[in-house]
Amino acid sequence: MEHLAIMDLETIEMILSGEKTIESRFSKNNISPFNRVAIGDVVYLKVSGGDVLATFEVAKVELFDDMSASDIRNLKAQYNDRVIAPDSYWEYKEDASYGTLIYIKNSKRIEPFKIYKKGRHAFVTVDSVRDDFPRTTNNIKANDFDCDNNLHLFNMNLSCKECGFDKVDKDVLFNLGDYESVLNELKKNKWNYDWINAIIDNVAMKNIAKENDVVFIKKQLMKSLYKYNEKIDGSQVPFNGSVINYARHATGTCCRNCLFKWYNIPKSRFLTDSELDYFARFIKYYINNYIIKAM
Repeated sequence: MEHLAIMDLETIEMILSGEKTIESRFSKNNISPFNRVAIGDVVYLKVSGGDVLATFEVAKVELFDDMSASDIRNLKAQYNDRVIAPDSYWEYKEDASYGTLIYIKNSKRIEPFKIYKKGRHAFVTVDSVRDDFPRTTNNIKANDFDCDNNLHLFNMNLSCKECGFDKVDKDVLFNLGDYESVLNELKKNKWNYDWINAIIDNVAMKNIAKENDVVFIKKQLMKSLYKYNEKIDGSQVPFNGSVINYARHATGTCCRNCLFKWYNIPKSRFLTDSELDYFARFIKYYINNYIIKAM
């Protein structure tokens, strides 16, 4: 297995210099790296908010569970000459129940590379760091427009906020017309146009065979579109990692707000089975005709 550890640059430099010889991780719950790291595994070191800069090999692992605050203080006394952490770190970890001490060997600087990780966990276990995290992302902005090239910024009434353009065929959209006709209308909005032409990341492409399935897609839509959830609506679909994510942004099926805007489906009611089926098949159509055919 391989692991990704997020840390500050100073800590990475201490590992590379050999000053820090143990990496410690503590948590309230049984999450990585507890019981998930083994001798010989490789840990990639990523600067918080920055690139992956270095690696080290796991020489030894010590595990601790059912810990108390006094246990944490004892670990500090025994190991901090090799962990090299400030007092504030150990104080913050006194309510942890699980602890992992990872002994470091063969640390080395590597050619920096970018990955895009979702979630807040600062230590993640995967098969391959280079293959299992997206390495590209698209800088697509919700408020962009290029009216001179017929790429607009539509409001909820489907007229451009910048130039007033409103030549959108609402009958095609609101009546859930044929997929290509709907896409032609969506392409008039710069956000959708940019997603239709987005670069697909490595993780999304790796999983395309599994995800390009109407039943699978429909289940994803059921989870996030079937009913309106004000707390998450508009943020439930990431910008990478799955061809379904790309397709949903391109087709205006990412959230209930977009379904109301583009397809006139009220947020106040549940989606019907026929609507879910239409959008699932629309997404599959997009994947087949705008991603697979472009490969």
